[in-house]
Amino acid sequence: MNDSPKAPILGLRVGILQSRDAHHLSKQLKVRGAHVISAPVLREQPTDCSLEIAHLIDALTVKNIHVCVLQTGVGVDALFKKAALLGREEELRDGLNRSTCVARGPKPVGALRKRGVTNYRQIASPYTTYELIDTLCDINLAPTVDAPNVAVIHYGERNEKLTGLLATLSNTVFELFVYRWELPENLDPVSDLIDEVLDGKVDVIAFTSQIQVRHLMTIADQLGVKHGLTNAIQNTTVAAIGPTCATALRRMGVSPDIVPEHPKMGHMVREISKRFALVPA
Repeated sequence: MNDSPKAPILGLRVGILQSRDAHHLSKQLKVRGAHVISAPVLREQPTDCSLEIAHLIDALTVKNIHVCVLQTGVGVDALFKKAALLGREEELRDGLNRSTCVARGPKPVGALRKRGVTNYRQIASPYTTYELIDTLCDINLAPTVDAPNVAVIHYGERNEKLTGLLATLSNTVFELFVYRWELPENLDPVSDLIDEVLDGKVDVIAFTSQIQVRHLMTIADQLGVKHGLTNAIQNTTVAAIGPTCATALRRMGVSPDIVPEHPKMGHMVREISKRFALVPA
């Protein structure tokens, strides 16, 4: 088998469930000759959180928040955009620099740097809640009275394990949702992908987050084919980015075939290429 990172996977039919960054993953697969079936299973619905953001900035300004946990790059960007609409972007940046920011992975780190925030700690790979908790346990969370001393900028849903831990380490946890994960408005592409999987016409299905697993199964359940889809997926090659995504699949009764050591799209595509690479004539 050809182990080159650019090994061809000509004609391979790959289902992807991305919404954000779908074009990047699709491009990496297509350049190797794959036929990509794109079926986004979620959308990021912005929330009306102007009052909460104003509260966060006020608390940061008077140093009532000591630690701010930022879990996604898109969350950081949305936070600053909403602060800019309030005319308080500079206050937010200064407040975050006065606190200790804990960034879950390279994407929130990049977003913080872009906004001029330099006082941050990045957690270790593979950037799961466990590594995030390890980093937080190393920080002295000195609580204040009558004010939150820890802020959490969530992804599209509450991280219950994280907030449960923080509740034991601090008096109050300030939680902010700048967007929520919702099912896509148009379910036709997902329905078509499910039909192809059921018909055995998909070679690989690639998952890049645990919410994709849950949303796909929710949609399959709505269509009345959840059990059939679970069985049919076993006859495809299943790729999952990171241990959290892999665990979500196993909970649904699906064993992933490919879990790259590094939880990044490029590494997943490389592992798919290695598995299906054609031997040159």
